[in-house]
Amino acid sequence: MGLAGGRELNGRIDRSRGQVLPDVVEIKGYPHRCVDILKEDFYAITRIYEGPAGKFIVKASQLYPYRNFLREWAAAFLVKRELRNHKRLEHIEEIPRIVRKIGRFGFVREYVPGTTLNRADKVNDEYFDGLKAILEKVHAAGVAHIDIEKPENILVGDDGKPYIIDFQISWCPYHWLAVFRWLTWPLFSIALREDWYHFYKHKRKRRKDLVTEEEYRLGKRTSWAIRLHRFVTRPYFFIRRRIQKKRHMGRGEDRPSDEKRAAYRNTSSSKKS
Repeated sequence: MGLAGGRELNGRIDRSRGQVLPDVVEIKGYPHRCVDILKEDFYAITRIYEGPAGKFIVKASQLYPYRNFLREWAAAFLVKRELRNHKRLEHIEEIPRIVRKIGRFGFVREYVPGTTLNRADKVNDEYFDGLKAILEKVHAAGVAHIDIEKPENILVGDDGKPYIIDFQISWCPYHWLAVFRWLTWPLFSIALREDWYHFYKHKRKRRKDLVTEEEYRLGKRTSWAIRLHRFVTRPYFFIRRRIQKKRHMGRGEDRPSDEKRAAYRNTSSSKKS
């Protein structure tokens, strides 16, 4: 059974709080229970599920409290596009693979033990060389990540290696008709260039001792595309955060508070017992 439309393995959906993920999801033929909340924002809900087959990440589009036909169509489109881009990148080991789709609005992907780049205490000397190699493979496959400016979308594994996640707004023009592909190629080239800008920005912030003069320059420049993006999106993000705060739907792009996550884990533990 899909998400956002009822129950899956007796998982309850609390529509009043905007939740569309049930407590239990079937993965690889076994029931897996939600054990932690990673993220709840205006667009999606991301949680960790654990069971006989191990740990997995389950992500679903956020539809409440403003569910309507247009939002359902957009949510389904974004999930379909994200899965399609993942398909082009499944040969890259450092990008967690998709396990299965859940209904129209969600999917299960592999879990990577570790933390996000912004929460890591430090990274080793080889980390950004590895991250650069991943980004080169992503671009070679014809995909621009676009959202790599967020350190939450870059992982530091327990093995010390880098991983890239969250391809929700990634762009691959190769799925389009040839005529549209060529028309949008200049914009796609800009998207690739901005991915590198954010890569060098992360490297300059986390390992300034390893940054070359050329990398420092590339991570400091602010292109017209970046300035235009900031001009357009800042009012939008301000309004969105106000809506989220009013509806108690989380903390925007941040992870839920430690108190909220601890309360959820305690609730899950009590249900198991």
